[in-house]
Amino acid sequence: MDNRAVRYVKGVGEVRGKKLEKLGIHTVHDLLCFFPRRYEDRGNVKNVCDLCDGEVCSVVVEVSYPPTFHTAKNNLKYSRVFFADTTGTLVVTLFNREQTAKALVVGEKYRLFGKAALGRYGMEILSPTIEIYKEKRMKNIYPIYSLTAGLTSSVFSRIISSLSSEMKNIKDVLPSSVREKYSLMPLNQAVFQMHFPENKESLEKAQETLAFTELLLFQVALRCLKREKEKQKAFEMSDEGYISEFKKLLPFELTEAQNRAVSEIVPDMCKGYPMVRMVQGDVGSGKTAVAAAASYFAAKNGFQTAILAPTAILATQHFETFKKLFEGTGITTALLCGSMTAKEKRETKQKIASGEINVIVGTHALIQKDVRFSALGLAVIDEQHRFGVDQRAFLTGGDGFTVPHTLVMSATPIPRSLSFVLYGDMDVSIIDTLPLGRKKVETYTVDSSYRERIYKFIKKNVDSGGRAYIVCPLVEDEEEKSEKKNAVEYAKNLVGTPVGDIKCDILHGKMTSAEKEKVMQGFKYGDTKLLISTTVVEVGVDVPDATVMFIENAECFGLSQLHQLRGRVGRGSMQSYCVLMSDNKTAKTRERLKVLCDTTDGFKVAEADLQSRGPGEFFGKRQNGEIRFKTASFADFDILQKTQGLASEVCKYQSEENQMIENSAKTFFMSNFEENTVN
Repeated sequence: MDNRAVRYVKGVGEVRGKKLEKLGIHTVHDLLCFFPRRYEDRGNVKNVCDLCDGEVCSVVVEVSYPPTFHTAKNNLKYSRVFFADTTGTLVVTLFNREQTAKALVVGEKYRLFGKAALGRYGMEILSPTIEIYKEKRMKNIYPIYSLTAGLTSSVFSRIISSLSSEMKNIKDVLPSSVREKYSLMPLNQAVFQMHFPENKESLEKAQETLAFTELLLFQVALRCLKREKEKQKAFEMSDEGYISEFKKLLPFELTEAQNRAVSEIVPDMCKGYPMVRMVQGDVGSGKTAVAAAASYFAAKNGFQTAILAPTAILATQHFETFKKLFEGTGITTALLCGSMTAKEKRETKQKIASGEINVIVGTHALIQKDVRFSALGLAVIDEQHRFGVDQRAFLTGGDGFTVPHTLVMSATPIPRSLSFVLYGDMDVSIIDTLPLGRKKVETYTVDSSYRERIYKFIKKNVDSGGRAYIVCPLVEDEEEKSEKKNAVEYAKNLVGTPVGDIKCDILHGKMTSAEKEKVMQGFKYGDTKLLISTTVVEVGVDVPDATVMFIENAECFGLSQLHQLRGRVGRGSMQSYCVLMSDNKTAKTRERLKVLCDTTDGFKVAEADLQSRGPGEFFGKRQNGEIRFKTASFADFDILQKTQGLASEVCKYQSEENQMIENSAKTFFMSNFEENTVN
């Protein structure tokens, strides 16, 4: 791994070095691993007569006449050039590229690459790249990088080219036997081909090699983490009928899936090494009740539980739930959030350290260095993907001698095909049924012609005792002409509509935590009946009376995100509805949204989301703390299957080669995930 500062690379320097740092490129290693986001295939050469409107392709043509130069009314300078091959003529307009036009030679052959379009002078190619045509020396595959302002493609290509000889020094992280068995390239060749692909075949092999390597090392690293955890010491608990006691506290019966999860958790907490278990369940499936059972079990064994929630809203909800549930049992609860006063936080921390508090619910305030536990036996982490690896480790690191059991909860449905990859260091319990009495949320897709009817429908439901959400994709428009609805303007425009007299409030991500909490509490307790919101309500308080979820511009959201939003309603006994509005008529959009209408199974929705959008978009905007791969794709199930099997073998059998892979996996994991934190 070459950790030299990138500014010392030929052609970089201080100024460009700062621009590269904006892209996350700090070292030579970072630069070598900064792969193109896509590739242009300029080998798709067409005759002029075969060009189709809207097609991206190449043509090999000669300049027919000298370029002509013009100035538009707005003083924009442009050049017009006529090209031809034996089948026809096309015209090219070059804006602000006077020097390029002047360099063109009549009779000389050029390869033009761009988008064909039917224009005023016949077929055109819009803003093409132009290269002198040398048949035996032409490259066909061109890398396209995601760059920042002030850093052009040509400059970046020169910087990468200056390192081409150094790529030969990249050492393999996998033994030759593995490369041969799975037909992989040496690592240095794969990196070289990513930046300088010879052809489509070599590029695909390079991508396969790097994806295989990343997925294998990631899975081996997770298995190593799990193995190391099992070597650690944890507080050993015992069941003296505590779970039976707990069930009597509940005003309802646990579902079969909840009981199954509890029956998997309790034996784990009775072992001498720390449990690391994921409880994965759909929105409203009852994960909190399972966490409450584990917390009760820990408290009855004399140990504390820390429950880490991503927002003050969710932390407060958990605190109220646990406090009410454990009332009269002798189990004490406390809340620790950043919005509390200094005095409140200080007093709470003292009670935590003394052991006076059994169950502590909190946000990031719970993982500060001045928070000390008396006997932390269980750490519950809600919505785990919102916390970085190091933050989770801080809470679950123990006192140096004992490590608390860890229970991770996630309402983000992950396709079962990915669970073993994402959670290779955890055992997984799945809650795949909803509590009794929950009705299916009826889901419909409509276009904007139904807006008035939807508003009347919302009005009717609110008048009947329900509450409603209206979700918009933006807080405020960045572009004046954007048609996407935004929460702030949307609320103003409701005046004069059927819902105009309903008391409403606004919720969006730019508000402070205290402001969000105040709005959500007002909605929860009925002070407001209609909430105009962005996706902040994906993770929010439980409002059983909410019966309508109306989502504007539904095509802007992923299916899993829409499903999460839909989960905000249908949490009580009343029939609930989700309405997806979109004026996008493309077949892909209609097909995607139809999935939500056909099923309320979050796992089926997630599978469809993965297939339709791919893993990059499936996991949403890449946040710190989330998985970061350079080339790997969870959609490549063939590679997933191969690496899963190999990872198991590597960790199961001791050999010199397997040790090499394990060492590489640990280095890979630390370099990719050790700095993951949440803003």
